Amino acid sequence: MKKMMVIMSMVIILSMIMCKPITVTQPTLFPPMSKSQAVSLVWTNMPDAPNVKGVNIYMGKDDSWKDEPGTSEVLKQYLVNDTPITDTTYEITGLENGEEYYVQLRVVLGNDPTDEGTEVKRFYPRPEGQVYIYAIGEGDNTGLYWNENGEAVVVNAEENPELVDVCLVKDTTGKYYFVSPSELYENGKTTGFAVLGTETDGWEWYRLIDAPEQGYENRIEVGPNTIVSVHTQEDHYAKLRFEGSETQGGTSLSPSAAISLTWAFQTRRGFNHY
Repeated sequence: MKKMMVIMSMVIILSMIMCKPITVTQPTLFPPMSKSQAVSLVWTNMPDAPNVKGVNIYMGKDDSWKDEPGTSEVLKQYLVNDTPITDTTYEITGLENGEEYYVQLRVVLGNDPTDEGTEVKRFYPRPEGQVYIYAIGEGDNTGLYWNENGEAVVVNAEENPELVDVCLVKDTTGKYYFVSPSELYENGKTTGFAVLGTETDGWEWYRLIDAPEQGYENRIEVGPNTIVSVHTQEDHYAKLRFEGSETQGGTSLSPSAAISLTWAFQTRRGFNHY
């Protein structure tokens, strides 16, 4: 009888061990850095624990899977990588611009991911790129707008005031301004601008903050490396970096002889990656 009770106790203990969730200290996943049709992920080093093989990345357009056990067939549907990742960076490509995504990391112990993961991070990819503008003279109004694909297009603002989101103006003193089209044209759109900082004062292009909620102006002075938050009439947000003015006498579209604007466009505010 005692032998039977010992065996039963051992079975119960083994069952409790087998049913215990697989847990370990997770790395810290930093806010995702969104790009056009892609996202870059960075996290802290792997936990110092035996049998750690790396991390798995899980991603979806919702987070209904985030609490699934590590061996769940549902969770496997959201797995990004083929084998555990031993590095601390990863770029996911082939995403849809403007779509909402959720991502989580889980440490892999042996052959199985843990039942718990990092904090789920939300992001959405957005178009980005550069445009080059002809050297402009005093009083010239060059316009820029974002089309239905989120691509930046440079046009003559005077000929297309109803399209333009941003006017670039040079005054008689040689200063440059981003100006709301509504300030210059009767049927122009209303756009707001807020300076985020400059590259020279330490404000990096990929610095992760939300777009400001307020403090936007209809006209704002820009200089070399000024980074500006743009709030369009359609309630979209963009980020513009004024790289610098044209070379003396330059009229070429070559980047060395034109104003260069770096831009990133998004269809809503924030998600901690602006």
